Order: sequence, then C-alpha cells, then structure tokens
Amino acid sequence: MKEFVAGCWLLLSGCAVAQVNLIEYATKLIAEKKFAEAHRYLDSALQKNPNDVDALMMKGNAVLNADAELKKHVLIFDENHSTVFKQTAPEPVYVPSSICVELTEKYWLKCLQLDSTRVDIIKGLCTLYAMALEKEKCKALIVQLEKAERDDGEQVFRMGEYARKFRERGKFDEGMDIYQYIALLFPQNAGIRCDMASEYFYHGRHRECLQWLDSTFRFADVDETSYLNAGFNYSSLGYYDAAQKTLTDYSNRYGRAMGFYYSALRLFADSGSVTALQSFVTTTDSNAYFMEHFVANRILDYSVSKSFNAYKNLIYDAQIPNYYKVLIHQHGITFWKDSCVASAMFGVFHSMVKNYSAAVQFLDVIDEPHCDLQKKNDGYWQMHYGYALYRNKQYAETVRLLSNSTSTTAFNREAMLYFKASALYQLNKKSEAKKVWQQLADSATTKYARLAVEELRLKKF
Repeated sequence: MKEFVAGCWLLLSGCAVAQVNLIEYATKLIAEKKFAEAHRYLDSALQKNPNDVDALMMKGNAVLNADAELKKHVLIFDENHSTVFKQTAPEPVYVPSSICVELTEKYWLKCLQLDSTRVDIIKGLCTLYAMALEKEKCKALIVQLEKAERDDGEQVFRMGEYARKFRERGKFDEGMDIYQYIALLFPQNAGIRCDMASEYFYHGRHRECLQWLDSTFRFADVDETSYLNAGFNYSSLGYYDAAQKTLTDYSNRYGRAMGFYYSALRLFADSGSVTALQSFVTTTDSNAYFMEHFVANRILDYSVSKSFNAYKNLIYDAQIPNYYKVLIHQHGITFWKDSCVASAMFGVFHSMVKNYSAAVQFLDVIDEPHCDLQKKNDGYWQMHYGYALYRNKQYAETVRLLSNSTSTTAFNREAMLYFKASALYQLNKKSEAKKVWQQLADSATTKYARLAVEELRLKKF
C-alpha cells in the first residue's frame, strides 16, 4: 500500500541524522512488503538499544503497513457513492484493525515516553486514530500536537486532515466534531470555520454551511482564500447578495476586482447585458483573473448569437465553475423562460449541489405533457428527476416516475432501478425492493451492481 509507505516518510522528517541508514533500510523493506524481514531487522536494533526511538517508530510503521496490505478494505456506503453524478464505483478505504491499532500505538506511545518532542510521531498517532475512527483518542493527541508544534499559521489547516479522514470513512458527523474541536483550540482563526462551511456545503448540509460561513465573518482578520471560498459557496447556493457583499468586501480589502466582476455577471444574469463584462475584460489583467476572463469571454461569444445551442454549450462547459455557472443558469430561466430544457438543466444543477428541494421544483417540467422530456436523451431527464425526488424523500413519487423506464443506456437504466428499489424500501415494500436489487446484482454492468450487492448484504428484509 503505497499511501502508507508515503505516510512513513512523513513520520521521519524529524529524525536524527545518525539513524538515517536504519530508517532508510527499514522503509525499503516495508515498501517491498517484506514485513517479516523488516521486523527481524528492527528487533535486532532494539536488542542492542531497547530505547531506540527510531527503531520503535519504524516497528509501528511496519505493523501499520502490513495491516493495510492484508486487511480487507471497507466499502463506505453513503450518498456520495450512490450519486448519479459519479459513474465509477467507490474505492474501499482502509480502517486499521483493532490489533493493529493496539500494537502500533504501543510502539509510538513508548516513543513519546522516551522523547515527548517528536512531533512527527504525535502526527502519526493522530493519523492512526483518525483512520481507526478513534475520535476521543484523536482529540487528545490533537491537543498534544497543538502544544508541541510551532504554529506557522498553517497548523490549524493541517489538523483538518484528521477530520477529513473520518469523513472519508463514512463518519461525517464525527469528522465535523473533530473540526469543531480544532476550531475551539484556535478561537481566533476564521479560516478553519470557512473550511468547515465548505465541508457542510459539499455534504449537502446547507443550513450548517451558512451558519459557519456567517461565523467566519465575525472575525476581523479573514484571509483571501476564506473570502473567496465563502463567496463561491454563497453563490452556488443562490445567495447572490451575500456572495456580492463577500466578494466586494474582499476586493476592497485586498485591492482586487472580484466584486466588480461578480456584479457584471449578475447584470448578465438579470438582463442579458454584457456591457459590464466587456468592461471587466478590457480593464483587468487576464493573468490575474484567468478564470474570470475565460468565463466572461465565453459569455461574450454567446451574446453574439444568443442561440439556445450556444447557451447549452455554456451550461455543459465543464471548465466553468459551478459558482459562476449558477448565474448563467439564472440568465437561462429568464431569457429562455419558455424552454423546458433550460428549467430541467437548472434542476440538475441544483441536484448536483445537493439542493434537492429546488432541484425538484425545476425538474418537475418533466411531468408537463407539452415538454415531452421524460423519454428524451434516453431517460437522462427521467433519471435525474427520480434521483432528486428520492433525495428529497418523495419516495412514492420516485417509484411512480421510475417504474416505466425504457432507457437503453446502461447507467441511466440501472440508476433508475437502483433508486426505485431504494424508494420501495423506504416505503416498507421490502420484498419488492429486494427483487429489484437482486436483479441489479445479477445482471447490472455499472457501479449499481456493486451497490445492489451491498444493499442486499446490509439491509434487513
């Protein structure tokens, strides 16, 4: 497992020069997966000096890497893996076994008894506990790390990695508890609060996202990255006034033109006018505002023809960030107000940012007879509407919509079957759900085959 060998090297950054050969040779053996040989080599070093901190540390590394290599990794089963916005199957993640945790911490805690200043080993224990989902032990080591490591201004953000390891292992709330604990240790840091807001945003917990964004700006000293991330999160969620204020305040404080740009983009969204965008392009440096110039120029090209195909090209341009694309959508539902597709595309956008109630409102055009979208694009719109309905907990509507799929596209068809089964299960129609999941498990060709197998394994029927 390369990721854990790499982790070993991170732990070694503070090692004494005299031990370089021991560390290099032991790491080589671990990288080659010669774990028994590595243990024999390190045991011989410890026979000569039982208090050799580096040898003890490498023993822990050998135990951890061997466990990572041999232990069956865990498939985390959550919304982010079943989403229709990712076509690939989830990758299992490593959660150390209890025996591994016990042995590794035994070696590393002894290291700290011998030398409490070894920040690299404290970090190693924080990582171990985070991967093992040992929240309270992780918190205790984070406190020790905060005291032992010199704060270079980035310490608090590095600590956020321990919280993310919980989230990566399907323990989002526990990860956010770690984040909040870190924020308490750094009560004057605005940036960590903005990072927490972003975590809530990407997890679809928008109320908490907005709360932590608000808390970010209770501080006098807000860094540039936090200003921008906050502004972009506000924008993606459709809080245009809040985004405008944030980007204008940022521009005033740091001598930037982002407030002007965002107001120009809003003017285009509201009225179709590109005059301000043209002014932005001609008065600012394209190198300093590369993405903003790119988006502005794409819109200026569109404004020449204002054809619906040109509009769709803007919407489907993967290079345009969502926090700007939302305003292009806003333009679309005004300028192309009679277009069912424009509304449906905005619904898909809202679903992508996990704003499912709004997604359902815009995607309901699929049910309109004059739109005739349900079968269009080989079930693409039907799949997305059904997915949004399911995520919005409208289970009966989900089953109704997804019960007559005729899509020949494997991903669309199997996604619809998967979420139909999921909705049936929520409606307590478990035998029907099991039948659909079994069908997927037996014959599906996409990631939903694997997910169906997990549903059959984990659910009670």
